[in-house]
Amino acid sequence: MPQDIEAARNLAARGREDKNYYFEFEKWALSLINAQPRNLSKKGADRGIDGNIYFGKTSRAIVSVKAGDNVGVSMIRDLRGVIERERADIGIFLSLTEPTKPMISEAAAAGQFTLDGFEPVPRIQIVTV
Repeated sequence: MPQDIEAARNLAARGREDKNYYFEFEKWALSLINAQPRNLSKKGADRGIDGNIYFGKTSRAIVSVKAGDNVGVSMIRDLRGVIERERADIGIFLSLTEPTKPMISEAAAAGQFTLDGFEPVPRIQIVTV
């Protein structure tokens, strides 16, 4: 378990060569936001869903974890497609890398999610480790 950002980057970098390390990075990143890993230690296609956060009575946020330096607006578009396909309420893009301005604009274009009794929140949220 990484204790600082450098250790997190190191684990992610090792994951580029060995998928087991990347899977460990992914689980660690999900734990930072209390998300449940999608595959619960099972390897295989994740269909764009690395984790889930359940809230309210029936609401769900899908989490997509990215560790690389080459994040881009297409990844936000992909996440938007996943939340629409899965009929999720919110998408969370969790990354080691700061988002670009086009990524922020694309996330904002997804609109807001409203839950009775709460203020609206962005439908796609970008969170940096």
